[in-house]
Amino acid sequence: MKRLFTLGLFLLSVTLMSAQQKVALQSNGATTFFNSASAFVDAYNAAVDGDTIYLPGLQYNSPATIQKRLAVFGTGYHPENTEATGRTRIGAILIRDGGSGSHFEGMYVEGSIKLAGALVQDITFKRMHVSGNIELFRASNDACQDCRNITVQECVAQAIVGIYAKADGVEISNSILKQVSYFNNPDNGLVRVANNVIVDSYYNIYYLNNAMIENNVFARTNSSTSYSSVAVSHGNMFRHNVFSDNPVGPEINTWSDNWVNIDPNTFFVAYTPTYAYENNYQLAAPASYTGSTGNEVGLFGGYMPFKLNTRPSIPQIIQQQVAGEVGAAGTLQVDIQVEAQQ
Repeated sequence: MKRLFTLGLFLLSVTLMSAQQKVALQSNGATTFFNSASAFVDAYNAAVDGDTIYLPGLQYNSPATIQKRLAVFGTGYHPENTEATGRTRIGAILIRDGGSGSHFEGMYVEGSIKLAGALVQDITFKRMHVSGNIELFRASNDACQDCRNITVQECVAQAIVGIYAKADGVEISNSILKQVSYFNNPDNGLVRVANNVIVDSYYNIYYLNNAMIENNVFARTNSSTSYSSVAVSHGNMFRHNVFSDNPVGPEINTWSDNWVNIDPNTFFVAYTPTYAYENNYQLAAPASYTGSTGNEVGLFGGYMPFKLNTRPSIPQIIQQQVAGEVGAAGTLQVDIQVEAQQ
């Protein structure tokens, strides 16, 4: 963490002083900068396992596939929280076997994130906004056959999808989603869905079997009342969840200490059926809805509560002011405020 903190401060100073923001690659203690139209791709091509890539607040094409163990950090995805740096936007991501052990944080992904290959494991997606799905197990003949220890934390995405593959050690927590679906292999290992806000969709949980589903808020509204929030899902443990409908149906699941028929319009401080940055998913009465971890259900409870500023966990410029002219002594007045969010 100390290495990342030092790198972050160095990159911030370079970004501020440069006429053009540059992608930085840290490898074996040395930092190399790339500023072409394909800077992210160039940095990836030059990287080796264990390297770190920092993407300033611009838009980048993604490598065709990621097959190296990397840490990739952006400036964040929320427009209001990246005013000083701009937000980092990248294209769709495809991660194959060699990408095991990678960490992705602080980016807006235009498209979906997909995993493919024989074995992909130990992947973390943190504070990402994905306009499409996070498809942990790709739906094709090139599907990921064995995916282990996949973490989705404090993200925004359409759906988390697991298709026809073995899932072992999947943690989906403190994220804003529409659906978790298709973890339907009978050999599934532990899948935990916890402290998420799952907003309007035909089904919120669909073809999800043998999972621990706890402390979530299923916030569906009148646009989908003809559907149940849980469908074609068996063998799950549902505990301490808040439902805007009553999802208990013909499926065989275990239900414990859930709340049903709760109106999301009064449950949240501010809510609309479609995700929007201005929504406030804080609970209007958090003390009334305590989850299995002893704090409130939803985004701001659990072991790793959602951070409102959504910034990545390396230092970021949150405010900068540069004088309009050089002083009499040939100096330039620069005021920078930096914050690191764990």
